[in-house]
Amino acid sequence: MANKPAARQPAPPPAFVQSMMIGVLKSPLHAVLSKSMLLLRFSGRKSGKHYELPVAYVQDGGTILIASRAKWWLNLRGGAPVDLRLRGKDVAARADVADDPALRAADLRRILRGANVGRFMHVEMDASGEPNPQQLAAAIKAGWMVVRVTL
Repeated sequence: MANKPAARQPAPPPAFVQSMMIGVLKSPLHAVLSKSMLLLRFSGRKSGKHYELPVAYVQDGGTILIASRAKWWLNLRGGAPVDLRLRGKDVAARADVADDPALRAADLRRILRGANVGRFMHVEMDASGEPNPQQLAAAIKAGWMVVRVTL
């Protein structure tokens, strides 16, 4: 596999696409998306502004793993209460950011194995389903973080 340099972050989907995803995840038709997407709701640490984001996730037992390069995760650093719309149900939970480099790398590997997000992170998977180590390191260096949500 070619060792590609980390490319710039893809633009977020247009607002109308996010609104449609939010609508579907809140509806009885949620099953179309809810195996890989959930709604994450939280309040801004300083502003108190309420956020509602559709995000891709991987569940590992009682922990939900979410990868992001957007800066919204800063609101969750140090731990924060969140609400999820997970597979059609509202769930109260606690989120934190995986600051430890070894934990973040392990979590990103788990996310890449379980969710179809490699194209956004510019990380290719090898024939055995493992992420390219150089591309994973480049993604971490480019600022990809992991939010760990404890159910």
